[in-house]
Amino acid sequence: MADIKRFRRYKPESRGGQMHRLTEENAERQTWRACGVYWVIATLDGVQVVAYVGRSKSNISDRLIKAMDRHGDYTHFRFRRTANELTAFRAECVEFHRYGGFGGLDNAKHPPRPGGHRGHGVMCCVVGCPLNKRYR
Repeated sequence: MADIKRFRRYKPESRGGQMHRLTEENAERQTWRACGVYWVIATLDGVQVVAYVGRSKSNISDRLIKAMDRHGDYTHFRFRRTANELTAFRAECVEFHRYGGFGGLDNAKHPPRPGGHRGHGVMCCVVGCPLNKRYR
């Protein structure tokens, strides 16, 4: 896990909805068959911070359960449904950068483009991102 000083508290502008305790039951009940973006929250020294940002095109609960198995510090999650995989990708890019990218999250890499969209004009929508060829 990254240094606690680099993690950031959840920001309301993310519009992630209600926070839920990260359990397999909650993940399945809240996000089953949901396409969208999610935030995994860690509690470090009593402070809740965003530790990981991700997305799923069809079932957020599977991703949350995998995250829960990998890191014992992950305690809660929030999520936001999106209309489709491309919208989820764009939302994940914004949130990845909002919470500090590699320096502020446990994410090992920038959000990848959705399958079937590689090289077809789909790029990160955040100005200054190396994956955004339009606004470098």
